[in-house]
Amino acid sequence: MLANPSYIKFSRESCVELMCMKDIEQALAEKPANAKTYMSKDPYGDEVEYFECCPGVTIKQMLALHEGKPLEYMKGPLMPYTAVVDPHTLQDLGGIQRGEATSAAGFIEVISRHVKALEEQHGKGVEAKLWEFVADAQVRIDLLLGEGKLDKALALLEEMESKTAREHETVRRKVGATRDTVLADFKSRLDALEKQIEGGQGGQARAEASRLAKLLKGTDLAERASALEAKTKS
Repeated sequence: MLANPSYIKFSRESCVELMCMKDIEQALAEKPANAKTYMSKDPYGDEVEYFECCPGVTIKQMLALHEGKPLEYMKGPLMPYTAVVDPHTLQDLGGIQRGEATSAAGFIEVISRHVKALEEQHGKGVEAKLWEFVADAQVRIDLLLGEGKLDKALALLEEMESKTAREHETVRRKVGATRDTVLADFKSRLDALEKQIEGGQGGQARAEASRLAKLLKGTDLAERASALEAKTKS
């Protein structure tokens, strides 16, 4: 059912799916055929382990999900086959119990009722394509900052802000947190530049100070960057 094209399309537009697996540690130890794993690189380039049946979700994430609050109610004796959870409150909205029809059409019918109710109460959700763009951009920015490419990180941040300016508050919060991270790295660079200037190396720092002053126009660090640039000319 989860491989049904109609359900895949509906799920991508209307759902954030969570899966809970019990006895993960036992499966990892015994390695049955239906719990095979493989190693691959995550977006940061680190080697991580995945179950073959759940590509894209790491073993570590699966373990954390099993212990997470959203799925606490699934661990009882009446564990539903599929449960619908309010993403705003994490409250159980009901689901499809074991033994009930599990066709793609059945899933879509049940979930659609809750989607409509949630949209009436909270408005439209965030499109998966946009959410994935933000998540991918955050990783790319982290990598750029790690390489010291602050100008490219700032350019990508500005692209994120442009694409999400009218989006849901949840998305704008994520982008805002990324802005704080980028500007923190710029602040560290300004700190280093200030020490260089105070150490009598203003001439050597002039080009960098000028570049940062231009880059940081319109940000909370613009005034400080301009002041440092002025210091190199005094």
